[in-house]
Formats: sequence, C-alpha cells, structure tokens
Amino acid sequence: MEVYLKTVLRQADTILFIGSGISQWSGLPSWVGMMRELAEFLEEHGIDAEIVRRESRTGDLLQAASYGFDRLTTYQIGEFLHKACRVSIAAPHEIHRRLIALGPRCFITTNYDHLIEDSLRRWCPDRYFRVVINRQLTETAEIVQARSLDFVFKLHGDVDDSGSIVLTREQYRALLSDGDLHHALETARILLASRPVVYLGFGLRDPDFLYVRDLLANTYKGGVRDHYALMADVSVAEVDYWRRNYGIHLLSYPTAERIDGSRGHDALIGVLVCSTGWR
Repeated sequence: MEVYLKTVLRQADTILFIGSGISQWSGLPSWVGMMRELAEFLEEHGIDAEIVRRESRTGDLLQAASYGFDRLTTYQIGEFLHKACRVSIAAPHEIHRRLIALGPRCFITTNYDHLIEDSLRRWCPDRYFRVVINRQLTETAEIVQARSLDFVFKLHGDVDDSGSIVLTREQYRALLSDGDLHHALETARILLASRPVVYLGFGLRDPDFLYVRDLLANTYKGGVRDHYALMADVSVAEVDYWRRNYGIHLLSYPTAERIDGSRGHDALIGVLVCSTGWR
C-alpha cells in the first residue's frame, strides 16, 4: 500500500484533505479543545455553559457547538472563532512546509483558519492558489473540472466570513440537499469520487471525518479506490473495516505520551518522509 501512496503523493491532481489535527501543530485546539474554549468564552460573557460542557462529556460535539452558538450574537460568534483560530498569532508549522512540498496541488479543508493559505504563500510563492469558500457558487462549480489545479476549497467556511462557517448541527444541515450550501457538498462529493485523496489531520471519531464517511458511503460501490488516510494508533480491525466498507486505506502511525498526558504526533513527519522519500 505504501508504494501506491507514494505514487498518489507525486500526482498534481491528488487532493490533500486537511483536518483540524494539522492546525493543532500550530497551537490551535482540537474539536474537544474548541468546545472547552467555547464554554469558557460563554462564561466570560456571563452565560451559563454547563449544557455545552455536558454535551462535550457525552461526545456529542456538534450538539455542544449548537447549544453554545445559540446563546451568542453573530458578532460574538465571529469574535470566538477569531480567538479559537489564533488569528494574527498562529503561524504555519514545519508539518505545513512538508505538506506543501509534496506533489499534490489541490487542497480541501474543514479548517477555518488561514494556515494552509499562509503556507502556500510562504513556501510556494511562484504559484497562485485560488481560495474557494463554500458560499461561492461559481468558484465551487469551476474546481470540479478534471484539469482544475491550484485551489484550496474551504468546505466548512472561513474564519473571516462567519456566514460560511459550518460547526453546529444546524449549520451542517445547510449542506444537505435542500440547504443553502448543498452546492459545496456536491462539489466535495464530485472531487472525492473522481480524484485520488489523502486525508491528514483527522481521527476516526472526528465529527468532520464522520461526515466525510457518510458522504463516501453514498458513492462507494466496492472495488479499488485511491483514498488514503494517515491516522494515529488505528488497529488492524479498523484498517480492514474502512477498506472494505468505504474504500479508504488507513495507514497508522504511533503516538507517544507527553509529560502533560497528551499524545505526541511527531511520527507523522516520519511517515511522510518514508512515504515520499522527501527529507
């Protein structure tokens, strides 16, 4: 499988699908961390946050976000997102440089921050990458063309456009067939069905990846699919399940426990080096 991954990572039309785990290298929170920060933000504004904490403890992160955002004004939501995305503070990490140096020139991300765009401007200054946000009808229609390259498709919106954000259960519904953002989901579906894809920065329980799973379930008819996901600490049973049911080849890398009890993902860089031969 590693041989096929190397081939895919050399192709310009391959899509790198980037999740929140990549932004964490630059100090941004995980899904769980963002809900914790949302609860703290509510309390800073004199709003009881117990319902957000309760839903987070049960693992229903989308509902936690829904309850939290329901108590905030549009301005406050924008303020919270800028704070959570560390706008004007976070900078691209070494992991971003290594991703940009790979062969693919097409990116989809569920992240709201600008770290991918900043990375491309810093380490690929001679090439222009179009940034396409989910609310842009014309642009989303254009990037599904077979020869389309050099784009960053922000499926769940951009921190500077609060109306584009997809974070709560209600906002996810906007991507459904009768929703205002369904064209964006259809764009993602076409791209995932027609291109090789490598997923990075996701976990098997991430709400964003579970949504992608459901999207893939409607297009996978068996057979071979050039979809690969680099994920931490997955089991043999999980590898087999995802390959058979969704056509995604999981490549596992080990994490190591840090002094503070968190898990370190340093091995991911080693996996990229081994998979590409790029150092």
